[in-house]
Amino acid sequence: MSRKPNPALQATAAPPRRRTAYETPTPSLQAAFRSGASALDETAGKELLAAYGIPVPRGGIARSAEEAVAVASGLGYPVVMKGSAAGLQHKTDAGLVLLGISDDTEVREGYRT
Repeated sequence: MSRKPNPALQATAAPPRRRTAYETPTPSLQAAFRSGASALDETAGKELLAAYGIPVPRGGIARSAEEAVAVASGLGYPVVMKGSAAGLQHKTDAGLVLLGISDDTEVREGYRT
């Protein structure tokens, strides 16, 4: 019987240390930490998850219908559109989540909703 350690066990015995969001916060997280907010907005929430190595979906912020079309086209259809505002935590309850948006026309219509 060999006394060499199992490489799989050896690899999992000491995982590389990840830097935490508190050690290297993004600007959105810095603002949330300073404000003492009891909840994070979607951008800061995704940044926090990503800081801990948790995969998050790609996305973008649009401030006009044409910006929304550009973001959606860059992501590739179909997309999900969500409303965004300070303090808005329950987008679905407010009717601000649109699923299965499949083209530029639907993005424009969704943005105006």
